[in-house]
Amino acid sequence: MNNKDLRVVIALLITAFYLSIRYVADLSFVNAYFDYLMALLILIVMPRPKFALWPRKTENE
Repeated sequence: MNNKDLRVVIALLITAFYLSIRYVADLSFVNAYFDYLMALLILIVMPRPKFALWPRKTENE
């Protein structure tokens, strides 16, 4: 697993953690801050979200 794939997996884990917290806990007093923090954290970790899981071309092709 290379660095890019690892970053994608970490971003997906952050997303899963965020959704599970939102489902279990009622954080109405910090909803906006929590939403912005999680979105920012996911964007920082995820490399090029649109093409993150697409196979990459190698130099041999």
